[in-house]
This record gives sequence, C-alpha cells and structure tokens, in this order.
Amino acid sequence: MNLNVYFVSFCISLAFATTILYLIRKRKLKEQYALLWLLMSAIMMVLSLFPSILDELAVRIGIFYAPSLLYLLSVVAILFILLHLTITVSSLTNRVVVLTQTLGLTEERIQKLEKQVEKAAEAQGITIAEEEKQGIAIPDFSQSPGLSLKHSYDQVCPSSLDRDVVPPHDPSREEIR
Repeated sequence: MNLNVYFVSFCISLAFATTILYLIRKRKLKEQYALLWLLMSAIMMVLSLFPSILDELAVRIGIFYAPSLLYLLSVVAILFILLHLTITVSSLTNRVVVLTQTLGLTEERIQKLEKQVEKAAEAQGITIAEEEKQGIAIPDFSQSPGLSLKHSYDQVCPSSLDRDVVPPHDPSREEIR
C-alpha cells in the first residue's frame, strides 16, 4: 500500500486533534463535545500508523483500496457526532421554550404584585413621592435585572397581598436542571 496516503491521514488527524485541544484551552469548545472529536481523531491516527489493521479490516469487508475505508469510517463517525449534536440542540431548544414560558409567568406575577403594591399605597393615601420620603422602596423591575429591595412587600402593605397569585406547581419545570 501507499504509505504516503497513511502519512497524510495521520498528519490531518494530528492537526485536527491539536485544533480541538486549542479550542478547549481557549474555552471555545466544551470538553463533553470535544471528547467525541478527540476519540475520532485518535482512532484515525491509530489506523493511519498501523495500516495492517486497516488492510485486514478492508479485506474482511470487501473493500479493495484500504485508505478509502479510512475515509468511510471518518464519514460514519462524523455522522454519529452530528446525530449526537442534533439531539443536544433539540434538548436545548426544549429547555429554552420552558425557560421562556417560566420567565413570562414570572414577569406577569411581578406586574401583578407591582399593581397590588400601587393599589395598597393609594388605599393608604400614600403617593410614590411620600413613600420615597419615608424610605419605603417600591422597585421598578423593568429597569433592574435583580431585586435590591430595602423592604419586602409584606413591610410595604402586609394586608393587601393576595396569597393566591402564586402559580400552581407545574411538573414540566422539574425537567430543568
């Protein structure tokens, strides 16, 4: 057999493994996905270094040109990796849908609570300016990503909170981990 083809295959596999390791080091590729690529690269290097294994396998399968088996195995391995990544993307798409729905419900709940706080403040005859003078914080959730309250809603208006606003338990949220 032509050793030149095997040498080129080994060099390509080595360059590919080096590129994968570089991407891992630069945090461009996660280790869980890189392991599949590194495994495929290692198998290609072994088959390129020991052409007798590839020749024997090619004879058993009925392939006359052994290096073509090397590339056939590469294509099959890439197809399996592609299938794995497609399954991962599908799973992540489902998670994004659930998280988006959860975020929407949470924002709706926050808006309801803000309205309850405003109604309770109006019922007590307190305006927003008076609340600020008294040091009572009514948060504006539309501008801040996190909560930074000095007082909880119970301290602002304990009798006006509707305890039935909490959404019921949703079993689909248990899938998110």
